[in-house]
Amino acid sequence: MSKKLTPRQKQLARFTAACKKAAGNRQANKKLREEYREDAEKRERLEKDLIADLWRVYNHPDNPYSGWAASQKRYRQLGNYPEIMVTDLFGTHAEFERAAGLRELRTTQKTKNNMAKVRTERAIRKFAEETVMTTTGMWKHAYSRKTRGVKHVIVGSDFHGRLSDPFAMRVWHTVSSKIVRPDGIILNGDVVDFPQISRYSQIPGAGAL
Repeated sequence: MSKKLTPRQKQLARFTAACKKAAGNRQANKKLREEYREDAEKRERLEKDLIADLWRVYNHPDNPYSGWAASQKRYRQLGNYPEIMVTDLFGTHAEFERAAGLRELRTTQKTKNNMAKVRTERAIRKFAEETVMTTTGMWKHAYSRKTRGVKHVIVGSDFHGRLSDPFAMRVWHTVSSKIVRPDGIILNGDVVDFPQISRYSQIPGAGAL
């Protein structure tokens, strides 16, 4: 008595059969490579045929990721044309997907990234205007008065690192606000991280080693 196959096993069997059939088609289509090398019209027609074939793979009922992906690996398995033809006509599989409309154009993705970056920069600017800039220059009068005497100033920097000691931060804050109570506090930079718009590492604190 034969064992009943599970739905997953049936799908795998169909996928294996589809891959075998596609391999035969790729072998048969190898001869087409010689036809488009000297014929621009045939080249253009084959480009359209490959794009249609990529869409077929994308929506193939036996593709485990049907309607979601037509990766290079999946096309190697289910595609009807050899990979060397994809290289000849499109350069890379990513460009193949762009030509088929299955991947965003480089300019589109770049524009979206720039828009996201601008939005982040606006949020940071708003934060700075509402919380940081309101205190900028509030101690300026302490330096502009022509009076004698010692001015006490505390300078701090590099609080953004992930290895900053929390205890040391509390000591700095206590000394500043309760003990010395200086005429001015100077933040000398690197106080917070904004990796979203940084041209350096995008991992917060990654540079503080």
